[in-house]
Amino acid sequence: MRYVSHLSVAATFLSMAILFGGGGSPAPLAELIVELTALATFCVWILLPAPSRIEVPHDHMLWICVAVAAAVPVLQLLPLPPMLWHILPGREVERATLDLIGKGDSWRPLSLAPYQTFASALSLIPPMVMIYFTSQLTLIQRTKILPWVAGLAILSALIGVVQVASGDADWPRFYQHSNRGLATGFQDNRNSTADILVIGILALVAYVAIDRRTVKAAWGKAVVAGLIALMMFTTILTGSRAGTTLLLMCPLMTIALFRPRLHLSRKMAAGAVGLLLVLSGTFSLLRDNAALDRTWHRFNNIADARPMIWADTSYAIGLYWPIGSGVGTFTTIFPAAERLEAVDASITNRAHEDYLEFALEAGIFGSVLLIILAAALVSRGIYVLRFGGEAQVAHAILAISVVAALALHSLVDYPIRSMSLAVITAYAIGLLSTPPKKAGSQPG
Repeated sequence: MRYVSHLSVAATFLSMAILFGGGGSPAPLAELIVELTALATFCVWILLPAPSRIEVPHDHMLWICVAVAAAVPVLQLLPLPPMLWHILPGREVERATLDLIGKGDSWRPLSLAPYQTFASALSLIPPMVMIYFTSQLTLIQRTKILPWVAGLAILSALIGVVQVASGDADWPRFYQHSNRGLATGFQDNRNSTADILVIGILALVAYVAIDRRTVKAAWGKAVVAGLIALMMFTTILTGSRAGTTLLLMCPLMTIALFRPRLHLSRKMAAGAVGLLLVLSGTFSLLRDNAALDRTWHRFNNIADARPMIWADTSYAIGLYWPIGSGVGTFTTIFPAAERLEAVDASITNRAHEDYLEFALEAGIFGSVLLIILAAALVSRGIYVLRFGGEAQVAHAILAISVVAALALHSLVDYPIRSMSLAVITAYAIGLLSTPPKKAGSQPG
């Protein structure tokens, strides 16, 4: 353990999560690798010298909410007596089926698909481990994670450019069901890749705001600007409408980070206008590019199957409300609620509106808990913004921006269902925690 530090353990695990956690439930082996890595790195972590921490009551509500949220699928697996689960909404078919084999009076869990709920419970191990790691890192160490996030996003961008440039060869692809012909990086779909690229930009900007030496020299500014442009360009190549729209979070967070130091001289104003002109000219020159045209075309054709899926999901929610059907049971429950006119050869694997899907699976308890967790995050974020130091405030702005971006994307998709994005979100939440008391209490 001589050459191993808490920082290296956290950075290694985060890297593994981004590289292998983008396949979702159709890639169980890749997710298993991330889960085993989480357990392995946690074991290494606890063998290292324990960091000293200061206990502050402002953290407690946040951690209680996170712990209870993680407990939801576990509680749904507890066996219930027949007199209790018989009266739960939506259990008529299950009871009638079990009666046929003489097991109608057996004890059953709340979840209608226990194996899927168990898999969902296991999938929470990586983000919970990442939250713990981040909460134990010092401010300096947390800042050193930012280049890792940005670097992995840049690597994803480079892979995405190669994927699009390879044309019909469509190489390299890491998942069988990946979006062909589009930039997907290490993820199985364009939306997750777009989110990682946007978060990579946010992380790079936050790092520059904290460590000003990065852009002290002119070449440093040029490199940072070039890397941001690469990630923005590749975000468009993903063909993700939501991801492209979320690029607007980047200038908003930049203004929030640099607001205390903004003194707009004529030179800076001219530079900003010049940058906008360059970007506009670049996009004008590339407007006939086939890869980019796919993204613009998707904005012009926003009608898709989502509204029908949402309507059928809402109907399913009514069948199992207020208890829910169990976390991870969407694919088991949805086919019975899908309208015949919407049925085709494709399989609807998600509700494409994570709040609706969570309401179906976790019921009123999970929905209320989600609201409480959001309130706890906002409360903690406001507290850090008011009373934190410069680096802590920058971390809070980044955390709020990341969570807000993914929360908005969840209105039309399911970003947190990607283990890669779940771990990144966990890192963002961990940034809001109180850091160790002494900056030198841990090895770097």
